[in-house]
Amino acid sequence: MKRFFNLFVLTQAEQRLIIVLILLLVAGAWLKHHRDSQNTLRPPLQSRDVTVTDEHRR
Repeated sequence: MKRFFNLFVLTQAEQRLIIVLILLLVAGAWLKHHRDSQNTLRPPLQSRDVTVTDEHRR
């Protein structure tokens, strides 16, 4: 059993690499969430900028 747990013992360089990879994954997920949430809150371009009047309908 002790041999099995030695599988999870990492050197300091390996620990730093794992921490950097996890931070990159979290930052990537946060950026994707932030970008997606900004895209869904904006109204579509047509309904925001274009006003339809009787002259434009003819």
